[in-house]
Amino acid sequence: MLANAYFAALARAQSVGAQSICFPAISCGVRNCPHTLGAKIALATVAAVLQEGRQQGLLSRVEFVLAAKDALGLWQAELRGLS
Repeated sequence: MLANAYFAALARAQSVGAQSICFPAISCGVRNCPHTLGAKIALATVAAVLQEGRQQGLLSRVEFVLAAKDALGLWQAELRGLS
């Protein structure tokens, strides 16, 4: 369900020709999704969409806004794991 939320937002952004989009850490606040899981799902979904979109020249930049101070390291570690 979380991956679908990111996918739908990314698809909408692409449909209007957006070149960038910014996300909060969806579900990692009041829904209490652990940042490690939220980051894994968000980053994998975004990476897949960006990889596909590069062929079409869309969405060149995606940003995440993390409210929890300790979340940045977790998200960075997950991002390093993708590359």
